[in-house]
Amino acid sequence: MKSVDRISADSEAREKLYLALIIIIAAAARIFHLGHFGMWFDEAFSWHLTNLPISRIIEIEKLDNTPPFYHILLYFWLKTGASSDAAVRLPSAIFGIVSVFITYKLGRLLFNPGTALFAALIGALSFCQVQYSQENRMYSLQILLGLISTYYFIRGLRGGKIWHWIVWLVAGIMLFYNHLFAVFLFAGQWVYFIVDWKRSRLWWKRWLVLNLILAAACALWAPVIIRQMSAIQDNYWVMPVSPLEIIKVSLRLLGGTDLDNRFVLTAILNSPFVLLSMIGLAVLIRGKYSEKLLLPIIFFLPFIIVYIISIGRQSLFFFRYFIFLTPYLHLIMALGLNKGLKGALRYIAGIAVIISSLVFLASYYSVSHYSEPQRMTIRDVSFRLQEIAAPGEVVIHNMHGDLSFEPYFVSKRYNRDRFEEYVWRDKPAPFYFGRALYDTSRNISSIERFSKRDRIWIVTQIFEGTELNDDGLPLLHIDRLDRWKNSLLNPARLWEELYGIGYILKDKTQFDDVALCEFVREENN
Repeated sequence: MKSVDRISADSEAREKLYLALIIIIAAAARIFHLGHFGMWFDEAFSWHLTNLPISRIIEIEKLDNTPPFYHILLYFWLKTGASSDAAVRLPSAIFGIVSVFITYKLGRLLFNPGTALFAALIGALSFCQVQYSQENRMYSLQILLGLISTYYFIRGLRGGKIWHWIVWLVAGIMLFYNHLFAVFLFAGQWVYFIVDWKRSRLWWKRWLVLNLILAAACALWAPVIIRQMSAIQDNYWVMPVSPLEIIKVSLRLLGGTDLDNRFVLTAILNSPFVLLSMIGLAVLIRGKYSEKLLLPIIFFLPFIIVYIISIGRQSLFFFRYFIFLTPYLHLIMALGLNKGLKGALRYIAGIAVIISSLVFLASYYSVSHYSEPQRMTIRDVSFRLQEIAAPGEVVIHNMHGDLSFEPYFVSKRYNRDRFEEYVWRDKPAPFYFGRALYDTSRNISSIERFSKRDRIWIVTQIFEGTELNDDGLPLLHIDRLDRWKNSLLNPARLWEELYGIGYILKDKTQFDDVALCEFVREENN
């Protein structure tokens, strides 16, 4: 008996050691270069928003496509003095690290320690989980809340105490007010509750009462959802659902990025994930696990529902909206490895998954969407302005080809009141909910108000193939803005006014597709 106890203790100690190493790997992957990239549009919007009072945050979120929970948390986090890129993103990194631990807990609850540990390792190295753990957005929190909800859902069905159900309820409310795709996780839990009726019928009264409370709590945001769903029918940025889009989303959820449309290489790197997913599903279907249908239902049902909605209405089929489902896919993969393969094949498949994960993770810094070259350009320009623009000088942003640049300047993310900054337009650009993110006093419709300044800096974009004037400045950013060529969205009007009141181009510095232009009064040159 003592020998058996010693073996059990040794096994438990190894399991804890492996888990600790995996958590360290997850933390390292998420903390590494946490503040390296400049914030892109949505991150800058979150930072800008959470500098406002809570009442204003909620008011603006009613015009946006996300509920306010994450931004309210971030509001209180910023009160601690967090201000750098890394500090602002730190909560997302922490949510991501804890998600790896809860993935392990869920895997151990459903299967066994080996499956739980490998699923946690996949999550620790997951391209998409690392990416969204390094973004100042709500997606990392959504992964964590979804895992907590599912974990305590199973604990409740297994005869857990009332506090298990209460944790499920609280997590569900936070989940809903963090991102609207929470309803699809609730739908998956409801379907599984019905499918597993033989066991779940013991709890149907408690389940019904708790869901009524959940519905009542979420009903406060129901009118906002209805209005938002109506608004996106006419003007939304998500591409229409198509077979290609489904493949791209699937590839990203399996391993990570599509490597900038390098589909052959992506398919090769994803093959271990695909193989283990198929084996894992087969093990679940044939196996004797009491919750064998849970993971397939939780993972696939949101895709089916969103696909049906998207083909009948405006598409909502977008990769990052499904990011909270990745841990369930990792558990299926880990089960395929642990129970579907044996001997050398198990080791080969495991190593292949780790290698592919590392390659995808490395690509995060080179060819991924919102990759380093694009995001670093934003900071390069802003830091350059800090070096050379004197106090009281004017900086005008004519960045309509890529709206992601503006929040850095208009919200003073990097400026710190070093100079005056404005956006060249008389009103905010059309956006999918028509929301106004900026102080409209910073929008200008004429250069005349600055006609007495000795120096004016212009930040603009020059895309390949853009028509240029004699000074090499863009006349119209991109073809899709043709319908606005007579408006302030056409930079030609900006140059025309500058030349008309006596300014000339003294210098132009190119940062990839972004140009920093220095204009001075002709008599001062």
